[in-house]
Amino acid sequence: MPSWEQEANEHREILARALDGDAEGAAGLLHEHIASFVARAFPQESGGTP
Repeated sequence: MPSWEQEANEHREILARALDGDAEGAAGLLHEHIASFVARAFPQESGGTP
């Protein structure tokens, strides 16, 4: 699956949690989403792989 499709799926899941009133779940997914982006975009700084 292309990266943009995975990211779009993550956005939808974050939004679904927020709309369901699950702020904690949405926040957790958002944190994971941002952390995975940082690891891909800045591998040297985050300890991720290029």
